[in-house]
Formats: sequence, structure tokens, C-alpha cells
Amino acid sequence: MSRSLGHVVLAGARDLLRTPDDWAQGAFRQGRRRCVDEAIVESARRITKSRKDRRAVAHSARRLIFAQMGFRHARDIHRWNDDNKRTFAEVVGLLDRCLAA
Repeated sequence: MSRSLGHVVLAGARDLLRTPDDWAQGAFRQGRRRCVDEAIVESARRITKSRKDRRAVAHSARRLIFAQMGFRHARDIHRWNDDNKRTFAEVVGLLDRCLAA
């Protein structure tokens, strides 16, 4: 079974968020730490160098999260990631659920 481009991007994002030390809250990026959306953008960047294509590829990955969580915008992902009660396990769990769907 072939995977969608969104799945490929999310798999790359998941690979970037291997441990809690790889994850950031309250900022898109802090040193080598990333929020979940920055991990998606970085994964898309590794697939295509074109800014226009990168946006489209990242959006295809975000749509998988939107479907899983009922979100409508990237800012919803940011708010969810940055919630003080959010844990690293929840973030990677979301990615894993999206990858399994």
C-alpha cells in the first residue's frame, strides 16, 4: 500500500521528534527543539526546496492532523502544541495515530 505525501511528511516529522528533548512548546523552534508544526515544515523542507511546493506538502500533512483532531487551521495545531498541559507523549501519539490512519 502506498502512503500519501502527507503521511511521508508526518513520518519525517515524527523522526525529528524522537525524544522530549527534541520537542518545543511556546516557540516554533528553540535551538534544535521544534514544535510539532516546525517538525512538519522541516520534514517538508527535506522533500522539496521550492517554497511553494513546501507549503503545499506541509499542508497535506496538516490536513491529516486536521482530520484526526477536528482542527481547521495551522494555528489550531500551534495552540494545541503550546497548551501547558500538553505532553510530549500526546504530541507523538497524535503523529502516530495520523500515520496509522
